Amino acid sequence: METIKLKDTTQEKARLDSLLKDFSSGTTYNPFNPSIRIWQDSIRMGVSTFGGKLYLDYVGTSDKAKPGDASKALDWLLSLADKHHVDVSLSVVRIKQASKKPLLTTPQLKAWYMRHGFTVSSDREYLTRKHQAWPT
Repeated sequence: METIKLKDTTQEKARLDSLLKDFSSGTTYNPFNPSIRIWQDSIRMGVSTFGGKLYLDYVGTSDKAKPGDASKALDWLLSLADKHHVDVSLSVVRIKQASKKPLLTTPQLKAWYMRHGFTVSSDREYLTRKHQAWPT
């Protein structure tokens, strides 16, 4: 079973704060839902922090999104996590939305995240991606 820390250390908090600052500066405000930011006018992403990790709460596409945009947005977010030495976790949950585009099934979503380096956590409730070494 994975141990969950309830409080971030000072160093973890500084890394998370810097990551969130970069995340906010690389995305735009969403007037319809302030907890969801917009990346390059096509991908909506929501993140939160807990226990020294970044949690990817939501990824969604807009009608302006082109094939591959969600992967580019996720790669961008993961590069920020690597830069700031932060692990990323998420729960794979398919959210129904009004869309003209076909949506991925839950197994397809899980496979998509795993292609981006996520692995199943020891408690099998989350997918986690450990930060990668950032070039110096």
